Amino acid sequence: MSYVGKNISSSAIWVMEKLRMMPAGTYDVTENMKTAGDAIVRGGQTKLFTPMMLFVAKKKVSYDLPDVDGANMQAE
Repeated sequence: MSYVGKNISSSAIWVMEKLRMMPAGTYDVTENMKTAGDAIVRGGQTKLFTPMMLFVAKKKVSYDLPDVDGANMQAE
């Protein structure tokens, strides 16, 4: 988003927050998001970020399950 666009949307959110059309703290979140967005762009320009892959693994859990009549059964 352009500098002007960020300032217009930020100002509009500030006005809506003051008129109680948006919850309190919305403007602060907007300012934090603007800062984070600028930092991400800067990180990309300086080649700080590289592509990543995410692996999610689950360990198979083996435990005893109680049977209806109190006997134990092995989980599969």
